[in-house]
Amino acid sequence: MAVKGLFIGITSIDIVYNSSQPLPEENEKIIINDFDMKIGGPAAKAAITCAELGGDAALITCLGDSMLAQSVKSQIESYSIKVYDLGEGRINTPNISCVYVREDKESRTIISGINKLDSDSFNPAYITKDFDYCLYDCNLINLTPNITSTLEDNNIPLVLDCGNWKANIEEALSYSDIAISSSCFQSPEKKNIFDLSKTYNINNTAITRDGDSILYNYEEKNGEIPVDKVENCNTSGAGDVLHGAFCYYYYHEKNGYVEALTNASKYATNYIKKPGSRYVPNQV
Repeated sequence: MAVKGLFIGITSIDIVYNSSQPLPEENEKIIINDFDMKIGGPAAKAAITCAELGGDAALITCLGDSMLAQSVKSQIESYSIKVYDLGEGRINTPNISCVYVREDKESRTIISGINKLDSDSFNPAYITKDFDYCLYDCNLINLTPNITSTLEDNNIPLVLDCGNWKANIEEALSYSDIAISSSCFQSPEKKNIFDLSKTYNINNTAITRDGDSILYNYEEKNGEIPVDKVENCNTSGAGDVLHGAFCYYYYHEKNGYVEALTNASKYATNYIKKPGSRYVPNQV
């Protein structure tokens, strides 16, 4: 039987501006010719990456019935990804993010608009025992307790994408098997994922560090995975790609934990070297 992966979280439309100019001041206007529009969002981009590598992936997200949302859904489905839409029946505007990339400083500034979900928007029937694992980005904040309890009821292992601390994330931490965090992720008590793994009994953890080596803890052993340095590249979305690639290598290809992280890191590095590659759609 083929391994089936479930990805839960947000889908966005990312409008990316590439510039060497500083951000505009209030009431100031600048014109930039180098921009792109693409599908983003941690869960969606991870699902697309997994599917592009050959994995069987499904996505639970919130889109809605607007023409723009349906266009996004159609593109995701073109990767043979089954989409379960929590916004179905409502004319929602999809999440839209503006990403301003300073190429000269290798930095990015993101302004993101997130759809607000009602607490009863989650349909537990979307999560069944057919799924072999789930990656959750913790962005459906009000639904996190329901999502976590349904995964537990169906005995589905949980991989957490811990970008930054969010409300109700404790519910997900308490059930997760694997947690991969960014370097900026910490609890209100200033604890990182390694500290929190002891509190929540998470077996395998890792910290990505925006182009620096990846730190990991596996079976109570610490280690470090070197990352090739890429100069003057837009790293936006690289973490999402890494998470999707990790799921593919770990669950679908049956790599060991460290090997899967290593292969996922290489894949993400290749992704940022080739912006606009086939791994993520170039435009909506």
